Amino acid sequence: MPWISDLPDIRYSSNLKSPAIAVTECGRVATVIPDTNDTYHLILMCDEPITHGIVDVTVNIGGRTTGCCYSLGCVPGPRHPVQWEYPFGYGSTSNRINGWGLHDNSGRADDSAGIYSRGQKLAPSTKGYTSGDRVRMRIDIDRGDMQFWVNDVPCAELRGVEEIRANGIFLASTIFNKGATWSIVEQSAE
Repeated sequence: MPWISDLPDIRYSSNLKSPAIAVTECGRVATVIPDTNDTYHLILMCDEPITHGIVDVTVNIGGRTTGCCYSLGCVPGPRHPVQWEYPFGYGSTSNRINGWGLHDNSGRADDSAGIYSRGQKLAPSTKGYTSGDRVRMRIDIDRGDMQFWVNDVPCAELRGVEEIRANGIFLASTIFNKGATWSIVEQSAE
């Protein structure tokens, strides 16, 4: 498995994704094809697991302004998922994909914003996100820590996830709405 220094750019994968997602602009933009159904569409931001170091990614959320944006986070290595039409993080407790992600609450007042794993809220978030927002995620793989910001305001953190430390991660997004466009605007690795 590669060290983070072996992965100079974090980009949406052209291979490890839902067939309903189009990847453009050299992997910087992922768009759910407009004529698909509103359902869960998983995409990874790297083709190999990242096993050490710190990754920092900022995504602009675009597309439809109503409904769900869904989850930004990671799924554990060492092997990538094989199902692409299921969510990780938020959703039913019967999710077939393990992972951790910040779920938006799309402006709802139901307090669903937070960091989730298989439908269980592990950490609250003081902010959700919706179309037009900028979401930053920082993951320290060696510590198993995740931190999130929405529009430069810190909002959620989860510390000491053993499975992240033990297995490495694939950065990932579950995008819900047809026509939704998520763009990587900044990324770094230490």
